[in-house]
Amino acid sequence: PPLHMASLKVCATPGTFLSMLTHALTTEKEEVMGLLLGDVEQTPSETKILVWGISVLTRSDKRKDRVEISPEQSSAAAVQAEKMSETLGRRTRVVGWYHSHPHITVLPSHVDIATQFSYQQYMDPHFVGIIFSVFNSDPSHKGRVQVIAFQSIEIPVASDVLAPSPALIPSSSSSSSSSGKGPGKNLINLGAGSSPIIIDEDSNEGSMKKSGSTLLPSQTRLERIEIPFSVEGAGHAPVPNTLEAIVRMQAVMLKEEQAAFHEANNAHPTSSHPLTFMYNSAVYQKSICRLLEYGCSPMLATLQDMLASNLDEIQQLKEMIRIRTPK
Repeated sequence: PPLHMASLKVCATPGTFLSMLTHALTTEKEEVMGLLLGDVEQTPSETKILVWGISVLTRSDKRKDRVEISPEQSSAAAVQAEKMSETLGRRTRVVGWYHSHPHITVLPSHVDIATQFSYQQYMDPHFVGIIFSVFNSDPSHKGRVQVIAFQSIEIPVASDVLAPSPALIPSSSSSSSSSGKGPGKNLINLGAGSSPIIIDEDSNEGSMKKSGSTLLPSQTRLERIEIPFSVEGAGHAPVPNTLEAIVRMQAVMLKEEQAAFHEANNAHPTSSHPLTFMYNSAVYQKSICRLLEYGCSPMLATLQDMLASNLDEIQQLKEMIRIRTPK
């Protein structure tokens, strides 16, 4: 059966989920992204996308609503996956991508859906996307984080869509702009006894619909398919160190800020004004402070919580040993 018809699930380890969420919360001005590392586990009843690592990508274009993966970054992630395979003793490869949606809905945009479809076409049919919607609040003004896993599929458009024959397209003198159909729509009359064709210029498909007729489908469109997502422990299977991924993430983001600072200063090296350098330095320092606030401080708090949890677990184990040890 087609992939989207099978029982497909995405399972991430707690450490990997924490790494992705920490990355998504590092900035509320631009989207961040990375690649998912793991493997595909198939059984007769279901297909699981197991995720136990991430590869944080350096953003070459820090736009508010767009993220991109360069071929060099894909190759670097594949090399990282190979090294992880050797370290863990289990096959690891790139199985998907994740990115953040700060201050907007968790649902993928049309660009996300098209990007996801291209990954499924050219990389792997099992390739999956994960979106973190962050820096939002619910009606009670409490912070809210939403997560979705998805894939893209091609489906036929409505059955009344027609790519008309050139012989049916009238001259410019016989076409008239519709005054009551709303913006972006025109009518083409095909002559006496024929129903008009409505041209919807706002449609992504650029399709033509003929009123009152039954026509064959001629195009397809992309739609999202939501995939069940869960956070599950890996059991006794080896997993990478979560802290290493978070530390690597901080290094990548610091590298981004340094590159932006040097690019701004070198834009006009011969005519740069001292005030320009002072301004760029102030922006750079502000970015570093923001990185400390949004990245390093939460990481230290997480480490303290993990230490307290580990100490509590050690104490419980000691108590179990004391109870079981005969006097």
